[in-house]
Amino acid sequence: VYETVKTGSTGHAESIKVFIDLGAYHISQTSVYFTDSHLNPSSPYTDYLAYYDPHTGNSLFDGGSYTTWNGSTVGQIKWRLDHPAVTALLESWTAHWLDPNGDGNPSDGVDGFRLDHVLGDEGWGYNMAWWQHWKTAMQAVNPDVFTFAEQADWGSHGQDLLSAHDATFTKPFLFTARNALNTGTAAGLYSEMAATLASLPAGRTYLGSLGDHDVDRLTTSLGGSTPRSKAAAAVLMLQPFPPVMYFGDELGMRGAKANFGSDNNDIPFREPFMWNAVAGPP
Repeated sequence: VYETVKTGSTGHAESIKVFIDLGAYHISQTSVYFTDSHLNPSSPYTDYLAYYDPHTGNSLFDGGSYTTWNGSTVGQIKWRLDHPAVTALLESWTAHWLDPNGDGNPSDGVDGFRLDHVLGDEGWGYNMAWWQHWKTAMQAVNPDVFTFAEQADWGSHGQDLLSAHDATFTKPFLFTARNALNTGTAAGLYSEMAATLASLPAGRTYLGSLGDHDVDRLTTSLGGSTPRSKAAAAVLMLQPFPPVMYFGDELGMRGAKANFGSDNNDIPFREPFMWNAVAGPP
């Protein structure tokens, strides 16, 4: 907590804005909310979580698990966001990061949130009305709070999420631009950007991106070509939205999705920044 707050304060002094990631739709199965309520219908947290058999068994729930890089299993369960206590809890957590010392001055807090895997309606109270309520609560803490959503539907421009949020990402443009750079055919690039612009609601924006943590590295997707990567940089910087560069793309870092059968699959395009030309300490 201290390091994040210190980074926010220091960043503001250097005219840098700080945003943190937020996944609002689920909680870990190691949390007290799950460990206390699972198989315990009398738990005060039963109505906090997405049980299909609440108050009778608390054994069936909407959640899942995945295997991490070291073989551990991590489980999660969805919140009941239609329960007022859950909404109040999440709002208190996120409001803390906007004003960590609670003095009414958000200058020592983060500037907003990047929202993970956002759908218009995922059930259990997770919908745009909930997000609008949450956003109003955050604006009460910091009127300038900026929220940008990573749309779960990669084929969508995300305009349906902008009733609550300030921006989404140019996901369809990402794939179209990569294809245009590989084929040397610009027609699709122009038509997709026209569609992107046409879909944008007034007063909102998109964040231009050609790479992120969920797809193969940009240079890898361009066949390892340095000239194509330079052309990609020009496309990113000259498209009409604030450009977002995935770390390492400015170096031409490489990496493609693997097939290890676990969370290891994503490591090749999520590796740490290459500070040295040759791998090694520090």
